Amino acid sequence: MNHVLKIVLLIAIVAGGYFGVYRDKFLQYPYSVSLTNMDGEVLNVNLLGRSSRMVQFKKTGDQMLYEYPISKLNVVSKVKLTFYPNKLVRKSSSGSSSGSDVSEMHLQGMNDEMERYVEQMKLLRVKLKSKSNPVERGHVQHEIDLLQEKINVLVYKMELHRSRSK
Repeated sequence: MNHVLKIVLLIAIVAGGYFGVYRDKFLQYPYSVSLTNMDGEVLNVNLLGRSSRMVQFKKTGDQMLYEYPISKLNVVSKVKLTFYPNKLVRKSSSGSSSGSDVSEMHLQGMNDEMERYVEQMKLLRVKLKSKSNPVERGHVQHEIDLLQEKINVLVYKMELHRSRSK
C-alpha cells in the first residue's frame, strides 16, 4: 500500500508540474489536432489557442480564424484540450485596436456574459425541479425571474450595439 501511495504522489507532482508550469510557459501554438463536437462531426484543425470556454483554430487548408465554444465539444476533445496552453490569439494583427476591433471585443464580452447567464438559468431550472417545499421553490423562482431580467437587459444592449454598428 505504501508503494501505491508513493506512485500516486509522484504522478500528482508530475501532473501538477506539467499543468502548473510547463504547459503554459513552454509549449507553443499551433498544434494539428482532431476535435469532435457533440454531434460527432470531426474537425481537423490547426489549434491556435484556447481559454476555459473557447477554442481558436484555423481549419486545415483555410486561413480564416475560427472560435468555437468548448461546451459544444465531446468529452474526449474537452479533455484533450486541457493538455494545451491556456492562451488565446489576439484578433488584431497590430498592437493597437481599431474601433471595430474594440466593438467586436465588446460584443464578444456580451456574448460570453450571455453564455454564463444561460448556464446559470439551466442550473436554476434543475434546482427548481428538485425543490418540493413551496417556500424554497418561491426563492428559486425569484432567482430565475431576476436572471431573466438580466438576460432581457443584455439582449437589449446587444441589439442596440448591433444596430449602432451597422
